[in-house]
Amino acid sequence: VYNREEKVLRAIRSIQQQSFADWELILIDDASTDSTKQVIEAEIVKDPRLKLVDNINGKGPSGGRNTGLDNSTGKYIAYQDSDDEWAPHHLQTMVTYLEKYPNEIDLMSANPLRKNEGDGSVFNYDELDLEAVPSIKMDDGYLIKN
Repeated sequence: VYNREEKVLRAIRSIQQQSFADWELILIDDASTDSTKQVIEAEIVKDPRLKLVDNINGKGPSGGRNTGLDNSTGKYIAYQDSDDEWAPHHLQTMVTYLEKYPNEIDLMSANPLRKNEGDGSVFNYDELDLEAVPSIKMDDGYLIKN
């Protein structure tokens, strides 16, 4: 999270509203110069599943993800940028697939949906193009084979 005082609560709320409730959210503040850290700290008091880690010297997006990975304790890792939202069943869907196919999935992705901030209308749905990628249809998804 870097200078997202206006957006970070929306990202946090999209995780708090997940149908799958057994998660921890590690927020990495990447040396924000606004009130981002204070917004996060106010939420931590209300929800023990939230944790704040400070990157005092900004490390950028990759450094933030690595810091989060170093501080995680869960079985699975999911990354979310500070200006993103997840649909309410995102984690449940991902965990269902991971549990159903434990020896076949190493990495998962989902098709991103882009919405206008003002009215929430969808302006772009980026469906992954798997035409040239060797894959197998599995339930409502695809397993990419190497």
